[in-house]
Amino acid sequence: MKKTFTIILLAILFSGCKPEVQIPPTSKIDAKFIVFGHNLSKTTIVDSTKAHEFNFKNYMDFGFRVENKVYDIEYLLLLNDNGRLKAMEEHKSPNSYLYKKTVKKLPINIETIGHKTLIRFSTSREYIIDGLDTIKIEKVFPKHKLILVGDEDDVRNSFYHYK
Repeated sequence: MKKTFTIILLAILFSGCKPEVQIPPTSKIDAKFIVFGHNLSKTTIVDSTKAHEFNFKNYMDFGFRVENKVYDIEYLLLLNDNGRLKAMEEHKSPNSYLYKKTVKKLPINIETIGHKTLIRFSTSREYIIDGLDTIKIEKVFPKHKLILVGDEDDVRNSFYHYK
């Protein structure tokens, strides 16, 4: 009886555990997308049905879609192999008047941000070190090589792309 109970208990415990997606140990972060959260993006993207599944080579058209949620890009930071800023793009939504009322503009100085930017994985690969911030990885989308930090429904989110 005790043995049966132990087996059932272990089966319940292990059935509730989801396998964690491992980020390959040689991966490096090559981009950071600062996006508007899903709920806000549904209003800022003119036609969210045109937002395609995320593709790193073609992310610009109408925002992007990940797991049936759309995200409107506010800033894109492209990084070199050392995690330093190579280029930065600011994106203006055609419906920018909608989020000007609800979202405070990020205080980003495009002239000096490159001096402060260094983005990399922690040794354990459970965190992303972004400048002086250490951020817990919330969700990994291996199909797209995207990492989400923060709550998906916040006003802003950050996605990190790795190669």
